[in-house]
Amino acid sequence: MPRPDPADFFANPKHPDHIRYEILRIFYVEGLSAEAIARRFDVDPETVYAMAREFRTLEDPAADIFLPPDPLGRPPREVSPALRQRILTLRDIQLSVSEIKAQLDAEGDDALGEHVIKRILREAGRPRLPRRTKAQRAAALAAAAAGGNQGRADRKREVGSKRR
Repeated sequence: MPRPDPADFFANPKHPDHIRYEILRIFYVEGLSAEAIARRFDVDPETVYAMAREFRTLEDPAADIFLPPDPLGRPPREVSPALRQRILTLRDIQLSVSEIKAQLDAEGDDALGEHVIKRILREAGRPRLPRRTKAQRAAALAAAAAGGNQGRADRKREVGSKRR
């Protein structure tokens, strides 16, 4: 794939943020009218005025124009390494996300939503489970019940060692 001409990159911006920067630069530095800028970039003159008005209200224009916006929403919930390992162990014995949540709830762990469990499995590269028969599902639940208290005891030991 041929590399674009650097002069063309600056003369004909394609990215919306680059276009906004050029519109503001031409408006403030070169002093062109909003109408001339609007014709050049195929926008409405009111758009140029709105960009200039918004730019004047920015607290830190350089950060707002050149840096990407902060991600939306809450940051992902932090999960202890022991609980993360327990989730992966439960998946290894073929429990579904909802079954893992039910097992963790029964063990008295912090309430984790299914979306957090899905994220942990996805980050660990664990695929979704294939469809299972009732017998396979029952076998997985039996295996979890047999080893369920072991995981809880390990985490209690870890918590106890942190308190010392």
